[in-house]
Amino acid sequence: MGLGSDAIHVIPSTPAFQIDLQLIAAGPFSIVRFRYRPAALCAEPQQLDRLNKRLARAIQTRGHAFFTSTYFEGNEVLRACFVNYMTDEDDIHAMLEEVLDAARSRVTHCRYKYIQRSSVYVLP
Repeated sequence: MGLGSDAIHVIPSTPAFQIDLQLIAAGPFSIVRFRYRPAALCAEPQQLDRLNKRLARAIQTRGHAFFTSTYFEGNEVLRACFVNYMTDEDDIHAMLEEVLDAARSRVTHCRYKYIQRSSVYVLP
């Protein structure tokens, strides 16, 4: 049985959310807003905003999931909207893994530039 709009309540309780993802808002309806927030960038709000905006595009380009970015409550966030009544927990786990895979790939790239420049993280 699918979760449909109840998916917004499942996302924050998934193991993937416990590490590098921050829930910003769930609802109304079937919309969830969250952001990728690795510990290394917690004190860099502008870098986090830039990373999350670019992350939405990177995920779309990879073609496995679709997210948009939006500015909400002072943060650039990823936005997911669940409209398919057949969405289930496996779909949510796959979606969050895609976010984390794409994000870690971008942060790894940033760390490489950080090491090269010995300064602040530079997001491509």
